[in-house]
Amino acid sequence: MPFQPGHKLAVGGRKEKPFRDALKLALIKRDPEKKGINPALMKVAEKLLDEAEAGESWAVIELINRIDGKVAQPVAGDEDNPLTLIHRIESIIVDAANPDSESLPAPVESEPI
Repeated sequence: MPFQPGHKLAVGGRKEKPFRDALKLALIKRDPEKKGINPALMKVAEKLLDEAEAGESWAVIELINRIDGKVAQPVAGDEDNPLTLIHRIESIIVDAANPDSESLPAPVESEPI
């Protein structure tokens, strides 16, 4: 598919996140006038902080991930199972005038002059 400006899957476009969209709608429903921070969202954030302070490891990890971002996972192998990189260069010749260029006939052999 060629690049289409404004298309949701275009470079830098937004991927669909239906749960996020539903959550945003639910939060707006609870605070339709958008006066500051949504009270329901504040309750959730406070509960997360309470759980982290109580020593819940999942809550601590969630806070760290939300504040600092998740740590990048390296792509690496080990001694027994090293990474194998496969490089492939492919050249495809097409006839721009023929939309069905994948089924081009074989070239005609010519005799030497």
